[in-house]
Amino acid sequence: MSATTITAQAATHTTPKRTFKRRYTVAQGNAIQAADIVAGAGLLASAASLPGPALMRTGVMFAGFVAVYLNCHSIAHYAAGRLVGLKFRGYGVRGTDHPEVYPPGIRQLMQAAPFYVTLSTKASREQASGLAKAIYFAAGETSTAVCSIAFAAGAAAANIPGGTGPAPRDDHLQRDLHDRHHPQPHRRLRQGVPRAPKLRTRTRTGVCRGLRASPGAPLS
Repeated sequence: MSATTITAQAATHTTPKRTFKRRYTVAQGNAIQAADIVAGAGLLASAASLPGPALMRTGVMFAGFVAVYLNCHSIAHYAAGRLVGLKFRGYGVRGTDHPEVYPPGIRQLMQAAPFYVTLSTKASREQASGLAKAIYFAAGETSTAVCSIAFAAGAAAANIPGGTGPAPRDDHLQRDLHDRHHPQPHRRLRQGVPRAPKLRTRTRTGVCRGLRASPGAPLS
């Protein structure tokens, strides 16, 4: 097999270079991602306090999760990269870089999702140590995991439907059901018994006090 054939086969199996749908400067990318993360947290708070139906609260919560999930990854790469001395040219937006790890259906969705990608300079990457690069690359996955778990924990603590938290208790409903199945004795005795008229009499000290006459008792 000639070298030309090997080169042609290698070129056939090479993954085509993927282009960005949009590009942002560092300042623009950081501002957009930070704003979307804050908006996602605000949607979670709204879902927790919203008095609407369960389906609507779940939809608001899910929208907040998507906002946080899409924007907490690359900004962590940037923060960790700056911490270890990397320099950046900006951000690019495109689908996932690893579509092969997702099953059909989800794969197409992740390819269309707007994920941010940090664009570091080649010179700063070449000067960075192995530890610095490890910190830089690990920051994105760590941020995604931490933010996702924190969001889910907040949804569960707020008893949002779909957040896997316990269902909120209705104390009035619980009390009413308890009274129906376990009526108290004094309530059973009072049912059907008319209240006696309240009379006012004067005692020896001249102080008026309210007395309740028993039915059929003579008045003095």
